[in-house]
Amino acid sequence: MTSAAPVNEDLRGQLTYLSLILKGITSVGTLLVTSTGDVLKLRQTSDREEHYTRPPRRYDLPSTIGIDRGPKTREKYLRPTHLCDTRAPEVVALARHLGAGDLADREFAEAAFDFAKNRMTLEIAPIDDVVTTLRRGTGTCFGLITVFIALCRAAGIKARYKIFSTTMIEGQFPKYQQLFPESWECDVRLDRNELLEAIKRVGGVLDRDGRLIKVTLNSGELTLAAETPELGDASETIPAGFEGEEMTVGFDHTYFREGVDSIKGEEVMLKLISPLRPGLILPIGEEGFRYLLMPLRLSD
Repeated sequence: MTSAAPVNEDLRGQLTYLSLILKGITSVGTLLVTSTGDVLKLRQTSDREEHYTRPPRRYDLPSTIGIDRGPKTREKYLRPTHLCDTRAPEVVALARHLGAGDLADREFAEAAFDFAKNRMTLEIAPIDDVVTTLRRGTGTCFGLITVFIALCRAAGIKARYKIFSTTMIEGQFPKYQQLFPESWECDVRLDRNELLEAIKRVGGVLDRDGRLIKVTLNSGELTLAAETPELGDASETIPAGFEGEEMTVGFDHTYFREGVDSIKGEEVMLKLISPLRPGLILPIGEEGFRYLLMPLRLSD
């Protein structure tokens, strides 16, 4: 027996999609009616003007010789749909070329996503079926997503479209600049990978309700500690470029990990003032990225 929730979710998604299409048609129709002359001028070009040339396809499609259409299925999120013929020989051949049947589902999905994102070219083009898009090598966001979904389904991985719409809301963006202190009491230089792995290991004892990870600074070292009543406690000490008085600060484990993970360099700088003031994570040797880390109050 099918539950009502998935049905309602699918219906809501289809209604959202139709609503966006109708809004687009209405907008284009209004433009044609109110600005017909201006629209016609857009088609008038001079021989001296530069004309758009579609970029060439950046990949070769595998041969479809000996490739039959994929197996039939009516299973949801695996079956062929409009513009997304997952059984097409071109799709099946490319899916096999990318590792379908040999790679784990996640590895194949990552390979298919990398192909659609980095091998294909994003272009304002007609919304065509997946085979036409693959042969052309270019497409809109919707076209590239269709390629990714078709490849996943051809590999037996359930995949679906998810369409979002945004609405502008009025309001003033928070004045986050005021949260950045003008000066800092200590600067701590750390190896990025060493710090990130230590945060992950120590955070392993935290459950859904546990957020706090303690950061203690001593001369030449930084100690991470966390504890929960159910899973016990964990701590780890790593070398740190720091000289000064001992200081202990509490941070949210997830935010601390994500901040360090966002930095791609080899070293990070952790700037601190006091246990009750925000901390700052910076990449060393790069500018333009600042990660503000709000403290958590430590119990006595």
